[in-house]
Amino acid sequence: MTLGQLDGALQAGEGVLSWLGDRVPQTRSLILSTLASTLRAAGRLEEAYDALARSAELERQAFRELSELQLKLERTTLEVRAARQTSAALAAKNRQLAEAHTELERRAGELEALQERLREQAERDWLTGLHNRRYFAREIERLASEQRGDWFSLAIVDLDHFKSINDRFGHEIGDHVLVRVAALLCDVLRQADIVVRSGGEEFLVLMPVTEMQAATACCERIRQRIRDEPWGQLAGGLAVTASVGVASTDDPEQLAALTRSADQRLYDAKRSGRDRVVSGNR
Repeated sequence: MTLGQLDGALQAGEGVLSWLGDRVPQTRSLILSTLASTLRAAGRLEEAYDALARSAELERQAFRELSELQLKLERTTLEVRAARQTSAALAAKNRQLAEAHTELERRAGELEALQERLREQAERDWLTGLHNRRYFAREIERLASEQRGDWFSLAIVDLDHFKSINDRFGHEIGDHVLVRVAALLCDVLRQADIVVRSGGEEFLVLMPVTEMQAATACCERIRQRIRDEPWGQLAGGLAVTASVGVASTDDPEQLAALTRSADQRLYDAKRSGRDRVVSGNR
């Protein structure tokens, strides 16, 4: 790792883990947490998250083994209480185990907190701060399993002629536009709605417990807010509009298919002249 040969270090670390097998879980956890820290520093967040998850599981295994050992030691202490010298030695050992137990609990808590932070980073878009497709896919699965009989609506919001904005005003202005649009979406939508940047200039908006008519009205507000935003403050002559495709269903099994329907309606909006919302009502 010091020489910057990250892939070689990863291969070597996995080799040691394979050689150790089921032995010395604390050593294996230390190797994995070291790999996770290096991967995180290298920006490889998903690999860091996976390595840290494995490390946390090993810490929990070591915690369980230590707890079992402590329980056995306590039983032995009761059996040999008559022997003062032995009892004193066991008490000292028990204190050491208790301290180790506390330390393992602390480390396990830190690892779990770091694991959660890494997952959050891996599920966020670095530019806008919105969630990404990885988070969106997980939320789709959760909603499909938890909700029954409620309507869901999905909108795909795509900025019109965004390439020409980058070409004319530069990528820095283009990035500012994406950040501003992300803020506008969060401002218009409810807290229960899920908005992600799916890539480029495209955003996905999942609206639970929302029928087509309400979703279409919400998307019209989004479209108008984007169009009416004073973009000239970013760059003279800058104007931004968006096309939106909307689809709805009350069948949780069809949530994954919503994207295809909304995407088709987005293309209809583009072909119809852009700066418009197309839904199942049209």
